[in-house]
Amino acid sequence: MSGHPQLHLDVLVADESDITRSRMVALLGELPHVHAFECGGGTAEILRSIDEFGPACVILDAPALGAVGNDVIA
Repeated sequence: MSGHPQLHLDVLVADESDITRSRMVALLGELPHVHAFECGGGTAEILRSIDEFGPACVILDAPALGAVGNDVIA
């Protein structure tokens, strides 16, 4: 043990597509010290998840922002 604290990063994946969400969560789950969880639904559900879990990073389905693709908000 090095005595250094372990880095732990909570990531919320918010995407309308069930397949995209589950694949991103699975991919992020392969990274050490990353805890990824998903949220489907609209803006209210996403904001509720952010309030409840307080993730360090949000991967957001861009149509919620009026754009195309996914955006990362840290």
